[in-house]
Amino acid sequence: MEERASFKMLRGETGSVKFSEDVKLNASKALAGRLPRITRYMHENFSRKLTLNEIANRENLSVFYLSHAIRETTGLCFQDLLGFIRAKESEKLLLGTNRKISMISTECGFSAVRYYVKHFEKWYDMTPTAYRKAYAGQVGSPERFPNYDNSIFHEFINDSKPESNVFIIDIAECLPGNRQKALFPENMFEKDVMKAAARPFNLFKNLNEHVLFSNHMCMVSTSAESPADISNLSVLIYNCDADFLKKLAWVPGRENFLDCLKAYDNEVEIILKCMGISGVFKAIRYRMTKQNVISAFEDFSKAKVTLNKRQALLNSWSTLPNIEAGELVASESLNLRFKLRGLSAELILIDRK
Repeated sequence: MEERASFKMLRGETGSVKFSEDVKLNASKALAGRLPRITRYMHENFSRKLTLNEIANRENLSVFYLSHAIRETTGLCFQDLLGFIRAKESEKLLLGTNRKISMISTECGFSAVRYYVKHFEKWYDMTPTAYRKAYAGQVGSPERFPNYDNSIFHEFINDSKPESNVFIIDIAECLPGNRQKALFPENMFEKDVMKAAARPFNLFKNLNEHVLFSNHMCMVSTSAESPADISNLSVLIYNCDADFLKKLAWVPGRENFLDCLKAYDNEVEIILKCMGISGVFKAIRYRMTKQNVISAFEDFSKAKVTLNKRQALLNSWSTLPNIEAGELVASESLNLRFKLRGLSAELILIDRK
């Protein structure tokens, strides 16, 4: 493939989309501040009908301004950007599951398979079927990038790709009699040194809900007794692989444990698809980062008497997680995306509005 330039759309000999460097990236400061929120919303809602008008209303902007600002910032119109996100997200289902192409097309928000094929070929230079055949089982491989390069979306496109995990839950199969046994490694929080990272887990367990799904890094629960009664979900995600857990079990002393925490920098992306659920939901995310865990561990380990009040306050602040509120819209499928680095966790509470 020819070397890609940046930003302005051009049609190359291979049919791939390229970009030249003469598109200005001088979007307003207001949009620059909103852009991460806008792109996150698009990633969380790409599987349904999503309009520029909806996003403009959420951001209290005019459709005209938002449309031009997105094009100026990304080199793409809104629909092309949405098509890119849908094609990019479909890659995980193509390579990480055996679902039919037609099903993936619908789940990723395309109104017809032919539109899915068209958009996928635009960014990957081959059909979804050919791509699956060539790269089956290689989810998250850093060698493959879609034909789009833009520093604004560096996190989503050109950063070294984290390990990708796709978890699909059929809510109807989980309720009422098929609830899974909890496979999450709860015993890792029994160690005294893990108290710094245990708060999201403890909050989740205190809900005392029915576990719908559980594996080595994720638990999903609800208070509902049947699919028809689903009005809430609770999702707990930890980035802590099996090798790291084994290492923690044999780490002697707090100082060595802290070194272990700092050295562990594994990054993971999780796509969680909850099938059989529709509606509008309020979502509260509780994010505990790697730095939160390290700061909490250091705070627990230090003798409080050696700290003045100002330093004690600063240390306390650095342990606080980030809490975000938002809205999710589901049409037969509720899609959640998580990206975590190091020993970190997220707890998200989802309630029907």
